Amino acid sequence: MGIRVNYTGTWLLWLALALGLPRPIDSQTSPKASANARLDGTFLQLLEEHGRRTEAQWRQLFESLKSIGIRNLIVQWSVADDLAFYDSKTFHTVNNVPLGTVLKMADAVGMQVLVGLVHDSGYWTRIQKDPDSIASYLAQLRSKSLTAAREMAPLLRGHSCMRGWYISQEVDDINWRSKETRNILLAHVAGLTGELRQLMPKSIIAISAFSQAQSSPDAFGRFWDEFFQHTSIDAVLFQDGVGVNKLGLNDVPVYLEAIRGASDKNHRCLWVVVELLRQTAGPPLNQSAFSAVPGSMDRIVCQIAIASKYSSGEIVGFSVPEYMTPLGGEAANKLFEEYHAWITAGAAQSCRQNVLSPEH
Repeated sequence: MGIRVNYTGTWLLWLALALGLPRPIDSQTSPKASANARLDGTFLQLLEEHGRRTEAQWRQLFESLKSIGIRNLIVQWSVADDLAFYDSKTFHTVNNVPLGTVLKMADAVGMQVLVGLVHDSGYWTRIQKDPDSIASYLAQLRSKSLTAAREMAPLLRGHSCMRGWYISQEVDDINWRSKETRNILLAHVAGLTGELRQLMPKSIIAISAFSQAQSSPDAFGRFWDEFFQHTSIDAVLFQDGVGVNKLGLNDVPVYLEAIRGASDKNHRCLWVVVELLRQTAGPPLNQSAFSAVPGSMDRIVCQIAIASKYSSGEIVGFSVPEYMTPLGGEAANKLFEEYHAWITAGAAQSCRQNVLSPEH
């Protein structure tokens, strides 16, 4: 699919850059499901253990991704808490930093990469505090993210795969309902995107969103209309939430229609994230640590069908490396083989109606 940029003359591009506005993105006004829809991209969550991965293992991963048509990679973060996955002078650096290898492999297979900034494991707790505390916290997070971006910029400029930035903080429909906290969020994102555009003007900037059905679809659409009007985000990635039971398959289109309306109105791009996992433990199921297994191919076919109707950009899997490649284990390899057979057959299998119910 790919992000489709429509410049009405070169002067519009320069005007957008000068004003710190997003580049105009062409999107369909009447969403329609694609008969041959499939995954275009995946997330990659870098962990300390990835510093121990060999180049041969990285090559195997990228060959697996290429074999099923993955053309776009979103590195979810480059710094997790205080641990950097690139050579940093500010943060603690993981041994045998993997980001450079990831970029080199992406260059080799012709993949495009969005590079995430700073992930803070305390984010969801910190944004539930009083507005002054939230504003102070986001300012600190913004400063850390810009530090990471500036440190990485020389490395990223040397790779043809570099497509843009990914803001690692996700936006839900619970924590930003009040006007005061919403304005704090919008100021944070506007400030961060403005600085990132000055650093690498040709790069796009994306952020993730999801719904827990805690707002009406109309309210959800209005929120994102306001978000787009006050920030220069190019693309929003809507997580379907099916794998962790935030939304059922029948609920996903309602919220996708709302956010697609807002993205079309503001000439931004909507990518849809298909959750490939099935949660087996952790809140809200129980109080154990989070765990998950690959979802069923039948369910994933339905998710892709829904995503293809509403996406004006990519359909992104979360997350192919863990849940749909040989490196992810036996169950992930089985799903990889099923998916490979499905796309080889022209994505002929369609969504079965009896799958449109919560998976347990």
